[in-house]
Amino acid sequence: GQLEKPVVNVESRSYEWRVAESVDRFDNKIQYYYHDDDEDGEYLIGHINYNFVGAEPLNKVQFLYETRPDTSYSFFAGQRNRHTMRLKSVAGLTTATTLGVKQREMKLTYTTNAATGESRVASVQECVSYWCAPATSTNSSAARRNSSSSTPKSAFPCTSSAFKHLFTRN
Repeated sequence: GQLEKPVVNVESRSYEWRVAESVDRFDNKIQYYYHDDDEDGEYLIGHINYNFVGAEPLNKVQFLYETRPDTSYSFFAGQRNRHTMRLKSVAGLTTATTLGVKQREMKLTYTTNAATGESRVASVQECVSYWCAPATSTNSSAARRNSSSSTPKSAFPCTSSAFKHLFTRN
């Protein structure tokens, strides 16, 4: 992906600015990359690079998508937008090696609302390296059962302080 410019509609008026890069007062840089589908008007975050040493990022957050079975449409500023993708997983990687080692991943599964046919998140599963915790259901009755459990805020030791703020449960 490339760093993005503002999204401009057919009448050449800017209506959306996607952040390409941010830098704090300590010169820490974060870069944002997007998947663009100009035909459908669908713009999705692809990955975020951070923790730079020189020009190379040491860490990356990667967003993976899958095709929606329930494509939908919306209109904004006179432009039709088609929604064809849904989030499949979010992964934190260390890019210190050329392989890009996955540190932690959150995997989503979906169910279909019987009344509307729309996708709904059914569960979220957290994986660290090659080990995955049991999936957490978004079912409201399951959530009530789990709310009284004594599970610690983070069920996994986080070996990289760079990922801790992104993937620690609150």
